[in-house]
Amino acid sequence: YEQPDYIYQCAGYWREDSRSMMVTYDRDDPYNNYKCWVYERRDLTTITLSRSAGSACGFNQTSESYKSEDGADLAITLTEAERIHDDCPIRYDDGRNVFIDLEEFHFYYAKSSIIHMKKLFLFFFIFIPFVLFN
Repeated sequence: YEQPDYIYQCAGYWREDSRSMMVTYDRDDPYNNYKCWVYERRDLTTITLSRSAGSACGFNQTSESYKSEDGADLAITLTEAERIHDDCPIRYDDGRNVFIDLEEFHFYYAKSSIIHMKKLFLFFFIFIPFVLFN
C-alpha cells in the first residue's frame, strides 16, 4: 500500500440540492480528466462516495450510486478505524453555514479538561501543604 493507484486533485466542492459534490482532476487519465463525485458522511467514521461516469454528476446520482442508469460507475465506502485512539480535535464543516470564519474555529480536545484537572489537583495537594507547614 505504499504506492497509490490514482492521485486526484480537488478542483472544487459545493453543496447542491442537499447533496455534497466534489470535482477532481486526474492528469493521468487520457479519456476524461475531470470526475464528479457525490459524497456523504454517514456517521463519525463512515463516508460514502459515488463517482460519475463522465465529467458531470448524474441527475439521480446519490452517494451510494454505482449503476450507469444513475450516471455513476463507482461507489466507495470509507471507514475510519483510528478515530478512537486519535487525540486530534474533531473538526467537520459540512458547508451549511457559509458565514462561519474557519480561521477562528475553536478546537475542542477530548482530554484537555482531564489534563487541567490533574494539574490543578497536583498544585492544590503539593503547593498548599508546603505553604501551610513552612
